[in-house]
Amino acid sequence: YLAGGASGTVSDTLERYDPNTDQWTTLASMAQASYSHLTAVHNGLLYILGGVGGTSTSSSVEIYDPSTNSWTAGPSSPSALRHTDGITVNGKIFLLGGRNSSAQELNKVLELDTITNTWSVKASLNKKRHGHVCAYFDGKIWAMGGFDVSQELNSVEIYDPVTDSWSDGPSLTTPRHWAVGWVSNGR
Repeated sequence: YLAGGASGTVSDTLERYDPNTDQWTTLASMAQASYSHLTAVHNGLLYILGGVGGTSTSSSVEIYDPSTNSWTAGPSSPSALRHTDGITVNGKIFLLGGRNSSAQELNKVLELDTITNTWSVKASLNKKRHGHVCAYFDGKIWAMGGFDVSQELNSVEIYDPVTDSWSDGPSLTTPRHWAVGWVSNGR
């Protein structure tokens, strides 16, 4: 699935690639064109959170159901965010850091409970950052790299959702932002 994006202008397009046919299919359009949003998946549904719609940073949440090819509005986040990263853990979507509508870096952490459709504020990151990458490993959420106000980061922070607390992790050997990361084979 590929949702939104910018090609000179923002987009409301949702497309799906089928490797069996080697074809892309255009699906139902998002209600709000956007880019720099967070996408998350839970229970077979695709969530689009925040981002930039037109010229303003958004707090919108849109939920796509592939079985009906339709979108519904989710509960707006407490803050407008873009360039954030996040991850789904135990039915909850966590948004970490990012930028606000004034392009200021944030250390805010928000949690969307997909069962109750309610937001809560969690313990803040130790460092403000955007353009970082998150991964879930060993029962904890790892926030790695990113960019603060003036530089790329090599810092790693580890969040324990049980205790709602952060600790420092081992630093990256190379500072970076807009990287991609994942967990595979226990690493």
